[in-house]
Amino acid sequence: MPLRFLARYLANQPQLIQKLSESYPIRRAAQLTAYFYFRGRAVGEETLRQLMRDTRKLRDSGRNDQVSNVGKISNEFRDILDKINRWQRKGR
Repeated sequence: MPLRFLARYLANQPQLIQKLSESYPIRRAAQLTAYFYFRGRAVGEETLRQLMRDTRKLRDSGRNDQVSNVGKISNEFRDILDKINRWQRKGR
């Protein structure tokens, strides 16, 4: 309970918040958060593209049993990417 009171008290101090936001550790934490977010998103999208490419190659080679499994996984990744994109649009 006292911790909640202290947190509220500090959060309602505009000068303190401004000073903290200009401090190096907070700015660096924000930079790292943005970097890992965008890097993770790029890696996920590249993995999805590669999976789609591999699915097309398997489909063209005639291995239908493997294509169905890879296709299911590919569709799941596509659904996840769509959810991420919708979430980002809602956040803006």
